[in-house]
Parts: sequence; C-alpha cells; structure tokens
Amino acid sequence: MSQEGHSGGQPPIIIKRIKKGGHGHHGGAWKVAYADMVTALMALFIVLWILSQSDEVTRAVAGYFRDPVGFVTGGQPSIAEGGSTAGGIAVLEGTQPQSRTSPVEAEKDEKEWRERARSILQSLAESPEFEKFRQQVELAMTPDGLSITLIESNESPLFAVGGSALNPDADKLLRTIAVEIAKLDNHISIEGHTDGRVGEQAGNDSNWEISTGRAHTTRRVLVESGIEAKRIYEVRGLADNLLYNPLDPEDSRNRRVSITLLSKEAYDRRRRELETSVLGDELL
Repeated sequence: MSQEGHSGGQPPIIIKRIKKGGHGHHGGAWKVAYADMVTALMALFIVLWILSQSDEVTRAVAGYFRDPVGFVTGGQPSIAEGGSTAGGIAVLEGTQPQSRTSPVEAEKDEKEWRERARSILQSLAESPEFEKFRQQVELAMTPDGLSITLIESNESPLFAVGGSALNPDADKLLRTIAVEIAKLDNHISIEGHTDGRVGEQAGNDSNWEISTGRAHTTRRVLVESGIEAKRIYEVRGLADNLLYNPLDPEDSRNRRVSITLLSKEAYDRRRRELETSVLGDELL
C-alpha cells in the first residue's frame, strides 16, 4: 500500500542547501591595503636613503625629479634655482667645483660661479642672431669648474662635416662667448668630441684628428677674441670616447666642444699631476 502511494503520488522534492564561505563581502580589499602598506614602506626607505647620502647625491636626485627628461638624454640637474633656462639656452648644474675653503668661502665661490654663468647666458639671450643655437649651448658645474659646451645638431652644425672649420654663425657664437670669458681670469681647458661614426663619414681623417682639430680651432678663436694665450691650459681631442648620448653613438649631440673655466683647485691639481708624471718619466 505504501509502495503504491509512493509510485502514484508526486515525485519527491529534493532541496539542496549551499553553504557560502564566510567574509565573502570583503573580496580582495586586503590586497589593496597590503599594496598601500608596501608603497608607504618603500617611500619611507627612499627618504631614509636620501637622508643618509651626501649633498651631491641629494641635489642630483632633486634635479632628476625637476627634469627627468634632461637626465634621460644625457643632461644634468639645473644650475639656476628651479632648473630654469635663459632664453631657451640650457642651464645645467652638476657638482660644485672642488674647494678646500671654509663653508662660508665655498658658498661665496659658488655664488660667483653662478654669476659668471648668468652673465654668459645673458649675453647670448640678448642676441637674436643666435636663435637657432639656443638649444645647443649648455653650462654646467663640474668638479673642475664651469663647463660651457657647444653641441651640434643636424639642422645647425657648428663645424664642416668631417672637418675642423667653424661655420660662420657658429664662429660668431663662439666669439660672443669668448668676450665674456675674457672678463675672467680662470685657466681654460678645451675638449673636442665626435660621434661614433668613423671619420664622421668624410675624408680619411680619424675621429681623433677631427676632435683635436676642432678643439684647436676653438682655441684659436678664443685667443683671437682677446683671451690671453697663457690662460689656455690644455687642448685635447677625445674622439668618440665620451659620448653625450651613449645609447646612440651617431646622435648629433655627440659632436661637441667643451670649454671649462678651471677652478684654482682644479688647475693646481692638474699641474701637480703633470709635474708628477714628468718626474716619473725622468726617473725611468
């Protein structure tokens, strides 16, 4: 009887109850909180690392965040507060020239270097004829002094291709800079650089000869513009051994001439090194 009732009645209803896991409403919120904590810790460690570094490193880091593009392309942090430029001319600041003076005297020296840089920049910024060169002049503080670099571009080359002859406009630019340099009394170091192409694809001259020739052309223009010849301490060509943009050896910016106004400490140091080298040769 029970069997008949079961077979003739409605099919049994089966209820399935699915037990959900606890705290489902939280989802992945813990991941966000964890990521925030890790980010905060990383920032803390960076700050602690910066605080433990020298003033030079601290300034370099600050300069990077002011102008990261300048660092990527081979530039340096700015010499004028805030990373400014004068009339479009790049103004760069690296390491302050080495000094053995007291902090007060060192601060005074740094102020004088800045004034020299601004004077040169101002003279160029006031010359409309140099408009096309405004992005090709860089001033930078180095451990040796104030470096003035003239950089080539494919649109506004400084020298004849594969040669050491200055183009007319570049000659005028260099003479304007020389007038400002002549007002100072620092000894001068001149360096010529080429890009990574052999002989810059012209003639049979090697990059050594081209870079040295351009450095000597620069020296002659400086002397003709009123700078005493005895102030020229060294003239050298470095070929393509110190590229402005090492990621692209054929970059036009690798072709450049650097004029460094040596600090007294840098000049004395180089003199001692030269005398030591000569003495060593004599002993041999």
